[in-house]
Amino acid sequence: ESVTSSIGRTEWPHRAGIAAQCCASNQTVRDDCRRRANANGSASSSNDDCIAGYLTDSTNRFVTMTYGQTVAKCMSMGLVLCHQTCVGEGCQYNFHPIYSALPCTLPPLSPPSVALPIPEAGAKVIDGFTGELVKCLRRGKDEDTTEVEFKGKTVPIAAQCCLKDTRMDDENYCKRYVGSNDQDGCIGGKERSLSFTYSENVAACASRSTESAPLELCEDACAGKGCDYNTKPVFTSLPCDVKHEIPEAGAKVIDGFTGELVKCLRRGKDEDTTEVEFKGKTVPIAAQCCLKDTPKDDENYCKRYVGSNDQDGCIGGKERSLSFTYSENVAACASRSTESAPLELCEDACAGKGCDYNKKPVFTSLPCTSPAPPPPLAPLDVSIPEEGACVV
Repeated sequence: ESVTSSIGRTEWPHRAGIAAQCCASNQTVRDDCRRRANANGSASSSNDDCIAGYLTDSTNRFVTMTYGQTVAKCMSMGLVLCHQTCVGEGCQYNFHPIYSALPCTLPPLSPPSVALPIPEAGAKVIDGFTGELVKCLRRGKDEDTTEVEFKGKTVPIAAQCCLKDTRMDDENYCKRYVGSNDQDGCIGGKERSLSFTYSENVAACASRSTESAPLELCEDACAGKGCDYNTKPVFTSLPCDVKHEIPEAGAKVIDGFTGELVKCLRRGKDEDTTEVEFKGKTVPIAAQCCLKDTPKDDENYCKRYVGSNDQDGCIGGKERSLSFTYSENVAACASRSTESAPLELCEDACAGKGCDYNKKPVFTSLPCTSPAPPPPLAPLDVSIPEEGACVV
């Protein structure tokens, strides 16, 4: 009865004080949430009316309350304890555990990795501004992934949602925030990034859905739609693999300087291969692209980088190698293509074309085996005519 903190009871990565909040009903209706409330129980937009005060980096007005005190506080305003989290409804309570009316004996929920698996074709994490591929999340491998290498740093993947059954060019399609474009309203946080897995982003969209505005993962970067996510990688529902199988004849990984064969990637065996043995070490295979329909001796054929010859511009990274499969390299070339400069996997080592890939193995579209020659023609059983046949 005297508990007011999560300390010593459960692991909680943020603020330990249990926050008091109320609701207008015992239904899971978002509009009934009252993290801020006037004395008569009506909704307030002022942090001065936060049920348990609020705590920020510069202000500590948080009010410690027990479960009983929280129930009494809600009753005094004609409200009740909530049967929902009310996430994103203000007062910085997303960073606190909160009191609720939910019983502890609910049947166990299926773990998100089972209920909300990453699709078989994978799911792209993309640049929140350009839409370029950052990483492909793989089923059975990335269920717990919350961070990726992005512009030279390891950063959280931002969670965002989009309206179901809505065109991507509709101005209401993207929902980086619900309510307010701030730390409380932004689905993945704003000043402080919140940690999400793919499954948790799916669940966050479901929890913020209403009958009139059902939400799901996005198929777009949603650039310019708030929360400063233009500077972050974002989750999407875009599949990684559409038509990017390793060819039947295989695909060569070659030395980025000499062009010598390092490994042959085989369909049905090497779809997840990102590293090879190279000069006595196990190293990542570097991703690079080349201009379609361009001779290999054209000086513009090779595109180891787009924009700048550095960590940001190099397709497979520079100082820090980025992890790519064959399929992801194909997808990376497609995502960096423009109408005037369509890109594809290379048929050359592209030695001397930047990004320090002369020291690395590189993906190619070169087949491992030449096509089999056509079988010889079977001899025809034709008799020489009776009058003979001249050889001239």
